[in-house]
Parts: sequence; structure tokens; C-alpha cells
Amino acid sequence: MVYLKGLLLCRRRNCQQMAMELQESNQQRLHHFIAQSKWNVRQVMDVVTLQFWKLIESLGLTEDSCLIIDEAGNPKKGRHSAGVKRQYCGQVGKIENCQVGVFGALCAGSLVNLVQASLFGTATNGSKIEQAKSIIRHVMKELKLPVRWISFDAFYGRDAALLADLIKNDIEFVADVQDNLQIWLEAFQMRIPVQQPGARGRKSKLAKPNRPSVSIKAYAASLLPTQWKFITVRHQSGGKKLQAWFHSRDIYILNPLTNRKQLVTLLIREDKDGTIKYSFCHCPGSSLQELAYRQCKRYFIEKAFREGKKNWG
Repeated sequence: MVYLKGLLLCRRRNCQQMAMELQESNQQRLHHFIAQSKWNVRQVMDVVTLQFWKLIESLGLTEDSCLIIDEAGNPKKGRHSAGVKRQYCGQVGKIENCQVGVFGALCAGSLVNLVQASLFGTATNGSKIEQAKSIIRHVMKELKLPVRWISFDAFYGRDAALLADLIKNDIEFVADVQDNLQIWLEAFQMRIPVQQPGARGRKSKLAKPNRPSVSIKAYAASLLPTQWKFITVRHQSGGKKLQAWFHSRDIYILNPLTNRKQLVTLLIREDKDGTIKYSFCHCPGSSLQELAYRQCKRYFIEKAFREGKKNWG
């Protein structure tokens, strides 16, 4: 408790300065707590997760609960800390010497809390996609928290295998995606292409979709003004309203787990400043209003990162 109190209250957060300012312990004890004492990080995160879930339940917000997955980087000098290497750091917007973690945040209403984390770049934690899967599985299957849906950005949304795994396990999600991904507007079947008479080259042995695909960007450009709906998503601070134009339709993508078509909903959002965001959704029975609301929820983990960096300075 003394160490945590020092992290929250002291101007400089090292063992020597915290011991001097708090006068509740000494540098040697605080250093022993960090370097040699035995405590389980996962158990601490689980306690935080379960306590925050109880708060969500007490406020009657479980039906609006979601688990948001995102990563964050922290610039760091030297090479002795775990996971430190030269890699992209979102905090500075370039390749930098830093630590990168994959985080899970519980969100309900306007409440949000970072509850799970996994350090990227270690020998045991695997890729960022594997870490995201592990956090989702741990929260929903092991801790058995009935969150309504998962949300993540385009880095994770581009991984069709991750989306297919969530659908297989009947987990709803809203996944941001890049506009260069290919989609199919009609159902297709996987067929081995028939080689035309006189065509050169080897005969194809791999099955391919028998209908043409189109990029998300090209599909969005083809939409008529009447195919969009202006929606007020939620209220913001200062009395403002979050409003944007939305369009959705069912489309097909290729499921890499089965090598067959997979039905998902494409959601497109255009803000008043012209910014466009695209998402793949698996939320059976949800209205366009509900999909729009769920897509905008990812803002809250970004808010949690900003507040965390401000507090830990």
C-alpha cells in the first residue's frame, strides 16, 4: 500500500524519493517489494477486474458492458526492462525504444477501467493477436464475466482468423477495419477455377470464390446519399452530441478457419469533418442505432490511456 500511495502522490516515483516524501517506509523495503517479493500480477489484475465488474452490476449497467482491446506504448530508455526494444510507439507516433502492452478495458455507460494487460515482446506472451485472444478468453471464459461485446481497432480487426474465432465461440464484436480489405456483396462458393482452353500455365488446384469481390473503400464510394442515416449516438461532455452519418449492410468475408464464406455486417460511419471509419460487426439482431453506439465505445479506452498517462506522468 505504501508503494501504491507513493505512485499516486509523489512528485518523483522512485523508491528513494517515495521513501523520503512519505516517511512511511524506507528505500530498501520499497525496492525489495519491487525486485524480490513474491506476488502474482495476474491475481492482482483479476481482483481489479472482478471489483470493477461488481461496480457495473451495482449500477445496473451489465447490459451495456463491453471489453475493449487496444495497445499502448511507453517510451523507455535502456534495454534492461522486459520487452524493451525499438518498435512503433503510438505515444510518440514513430519507431522508438519503448515497451508495448496489449490492454483490456471494461466499459459500461461512461465508466471505463483498464483491468487486464499483457506485455508484448517477451518470449512467452506471443503475438499481439494471441495476447488479445488470451485476454478475451480469460475475462469471458475463466472469470466468466458476461460482457455483451468485444471492441478493437483495425490492427486486430484485419485478422480474419481472430474474427472467425469469436464468431465460432458466439462472442459479439465490433471490429474496426481498413478500407482496402476485400468483401463480397453476394454469397459465394469456393470453386477450383476452370482453365480456359489454350491458356498457359499450370492448372489451378486451389479453390477460390466464384464471385468477384470489391474493396470496402470502393463500395463506400458507390453509396447514394439516401443510403445513409444521420444518427445521434450519445451525449458528450459540455452538452454536445456525438452525431454522424451511418450505413450498414450484411456482407461476406472469407473465413480462414473453414475456407468458406462468413456473414458479417459492414458498418460505415462518416463524421461531420469527413472522417470515415469502417467496422465489421457480429451482433445478431442489433439495429443500426445499436451498432453505431457500439462502434463509438472504443473512445473510452483511449480516454483511459490519456488519463493514465496524465496521472502517472
